[in-house]
Amino acid sequence: MNSFKLLIVLLLLFSSNLYANEKKELPIIKYGLVTYYDVFSNFKDTKDSFANWLEQLGIKKGAKLKTIMYDDIDQLFSDYLDGKLDIVTLNFNDYFLRREKIKEISNRYWSVSYNDKNEYKYCLAVRNDIKFNSFNDLKDKKIIMKEHENIGRIWLDYNTTKNLNKDFTDLVDSIKYEPKESTSLLNVYFKKEDIALIQKQTWEVMLELNPAIKHKIKLFKCSKMDFLPFISFFSKKTDNIKSEIFYNAILDRDDKEIGNLFELFDFNKMYKLDKENIITVEKFYEDYYNLKKKYK
Repeated sequence: MNSFKLLIVLLLLFSSNLYANEKKELPIIKYGLVTYYDVFSNFKDTKDSFANWLEQLGIKKGAKLKTIMYDDIDQLFSDYLDGKLDIVTLNFNDYFLRREKIKEISNRYWSVSYNDKNEYKYCLAVRNDIKFNSFNDLKDKKIIMKEHENIGRIWLDYNTTKNLNKDFTDLVDSIKYEPKESTSLLNVYFKKEDIALIQKQTWEVMLELNPAIKHKIKLFKCSKMDFLPFISFFSKKTDNIKSEIFYNAILDRDDKEIGNLFELFDFNKMYKLDKENIITVEKFYEDYYNLKKKYK
């Protein structure tokens, strides 16, 4: 009889705990993003789609994943410093300019890749029928690049500052912007522009689609190093449970929602960054800003 009563008590306790767990609030993970970055700029509904997909993924993985979009990088950074955000994604320049404070309160860095090799190089693609043997030949040329381009511009400006002590904008005749790099390349192919600033991967894809491109366009120079399209990181205040839930969500390539997300943005994968990845790119940006100060 006593054993039977004990069993009843245990069953009641189990039922109560189960009900409590069902009513328990899911942990909230707040993710801060900047709306004007290139990855969002060319898609009308991308921001809402991105937020909705992450929300659904979070629920499936056991959390409320709230995406907060900012038009002002300073406001985002202020909220992050105040502990209002668990995760932030920045382009590397925005990260670099705030890196000291970020490092004090952040850990667990990660990024995205557009190919298996994590390659992210920039190149100048130039018409074959014009003289172009050095960066000095940018003078009076028409250049075209993707809208909201940041990394490639800095790479190009680094080279003209280092070799000519000038901003590239002071050399070229005009700068035109296109939503897609493939369109930029085609503008050079049809002689509407002289030079295109593109990613190396864009060149390789377009060359595969149309091998005739190489008869009218050549690659003058590509970056030696691989940049990072974005850098993301967790606040140290974010507990391990939240970070693991987030990692499990975004790294699950087999998940239908994540698969759709990758397809929309042309992501190949998301991966964790080690210190060496970050230091290499930091060194480039440090050299760039030192050059700009030197020749200011």
